[in-house]
Amino acid sequence: MEAQGGNASVIVGTQWGLTASVLTYSMLRGQDFKVLPFAARKTQGYAKIGVAFLGFYMLGHGLVMGKFGDRRQFNHLYMNKSGCLNGTVAWDKEE
Repeated sequence: MEAQGGNASVIVGTQWGLTASVLTYSMLRGQDFKVLPFAARKTQGYAKIGVAFLGFYMLGHGLVMGKFGDRRQFNHLYMNKSGCLNGTVAWDKEE
């Protein structure tokens, strides 16, 4: 988690995603969109809200990860996950 910028990356990503979702919902609400009751004809509206969340989550998470994260350590853990869990590869990247 620390290689990704710690908990801050998740918090900032979630906050940006929720803000984008609420703003997208308020825009759709002006066009007489309601979340409940669920209906198949509202699928595009649901997708817009979901895509807004995912897009801004990735943007916020990536920003914090780029500023505070350790890309080399993250890549090492990502590429050697099974080896780290098996104990054949060290958790920390060797310099």
